[in-house]
Amino acid sequence: EDFNEIIDSYQGQINEIDPNNQKEYLKLLGYLKENIKDLAGINKIFKLINLYTISICLEIMLKNNFTLVDSIEVLIDSLNDKFLLTKFRWVSDEVKRGESFSNAISSINYFPKMFCEMIKNGEYSNSLSDEMHNSSSYYFEKIKSTLSKVSVLVEPIMIVLISLFIGLIMFSIFMP
Repeated sequence: EDFNEIIDSYQGQINEIDPNNQKEYLKLLGYLKENIKDLAGINKIFKLINLYTISICLEIMLKNNFTLVDSIEVLIDSLNDKFLLTKFRWVSDEVKRGESFSNAISSINYFPKMFCEMIKNGEYSNSLSDEMHNSSSYYFEKIKSTLSKVSVLVEPIMIVLISLFIGLIMFSIFMP
């Protein structure tokens, strides 16, 4: 099950808890829901993947002569993150009202400043698809380097665990 679904299922049970303690439990569940993905930098990897997905989707759509609004609508259909889904629906509405895409993206306070500046430069130079290409290339390389760092950290741990497992088997064979 998705972690958020598990937390949401517990929120229904909170109503049965003493009203004096409900506030503390809700605060704890909210904290867990927001911060559990941050273990071992997982949240950073998810954010990089989201930035790459957004960049590549917009790049492909804009290079194929879709309007920005249509590109955002297709992006909304491809997003799995509920937070980004609601935020991009809002961005779509803002762009339809005439707000610039870069201003709408910047006001979300989720994206790195560099990403927002790339969008702003792409809008002003009328080359948003090229900027999205640069962005997708950059975030693809960041994902690769981050995952290679994680794999370098996991390898020694796996060697130790496998060694312990083999040692346990050998110990159990030689013991009478």
